[in-house]
Amino acid sequence: MNHFTRTSRFTARPGLTLIELLIALVITALMGLAIGSMMTMVGSVSERDRTERAALLRAHAGQVRLRAYMDPALCVLQHDEDDHAAVVWLYDMNGAEAVNLTELRLIGVNDDGELTVEWVKFPENWTELQLIAADLTVPAGSDFAGAIALQRGLGYTRTTTLLTGVSDAAWTFSEKTPPESSRVRLGLTLESGDASFGALYAFGLKDHAQPE
Repeated sequence: MNHFTRTSRFTARPGLTLIELLIALVITALMGLAIGSMMTMVGSVSERDRTERAALLRAHAGQVRLRAYMDPALCVLQHDEDDHAAVVWLYDMNGAEAVNLTELRLIGVNDDGELTVEWVKFPENWTELQLIAADLTVPAGSDFAGAIALQRGLGYTRTTTLLTGVSDAAWTFSEKTPPESSRVRLGLTLESGDASFGALYAFGLKDHAQPE
């Protein structure tokens, strides 16, 4: 009798092993789902990090290029909020405290989402007398952007791109008017893939001066 009982207990174990196997399979499947979800999340975070890093590098490159024009600038002469553009008096080449066409720089965002700088550039084969005659003085308070547009129509401007993938731009100034301001800020919205990132640049015009 005791022998029969021990045998019965021994033969019952395969049933328990099958249940344990099923439980182990369920646990393994759940662990696989958890690991898969975790890997998907990690991959998503890594992609977002790469996108943010790329946008940060672009923003830094744009700042370095823009500073080449804003740091030595004497004055922001004009601001067009609708076109997200500003006209900068880069230097007083003649020392006459007056603005000449070739001293202007138009900084703005074009229809292709590019932050660009445009300036007047006369033909290389012109004589010195021709260059002096064409480099007109633009009085204070003039439509400086219109003066550049006129030269553009004649084919006498050049443009370089500082930053791409810009969807919005906004200039702010330390004083009531741009010419009075010795501190300027430019806020940009940069597009990178399906994401948008903000960039804010601040500039101090250390040699600030207004034209006569």
